[in-house]
Amino acid sequence: MEAGLGIGAEGVIRDAVSRLWPLLPCKAEPKGKTMKLKLLTLLALTSMPMAALAMPVVGDLIGTDPTTATAALEKAGCKVTEFEAEDGKIEAKCTDTATSKPMEVYLDPASGKVVEIKAED
Repeated sequence: MEAGLGIGAEGVIRDAVSRLWPLLPCKAEPKGKTMKLKLLTLLALTSMPMAALAMPVVGDLIGTDPTTATAALEKAGCKVTEFEAEDGKIEAKCTDTATSKPMEVYLDPASGKVVEIKAED
């Protein structure tokens, strides 16, 4: 299990596959074609939610020092460009690597946890 990302990408994919496999269409085709169709459908369905896993979520422990916070944010899919203090919080300006959108991740300076995430102004 990856720290800060809940059950992790592997667990999400495994769960999606186990839930969706019986629901996928299975026509009277040769086994090889049916298996390929199911696998391609599952790949499409399970790769879409990966963008949601690309950013940290509120409550994730990121850290309070720039080195630790940068490493944790980049591991979570957020390329950090700068840090600054804002309204008693640490603001990490970063780019979501899955969508290339600029984001602002706000951290509690005492705990190092994510308290807010929003699109950059």
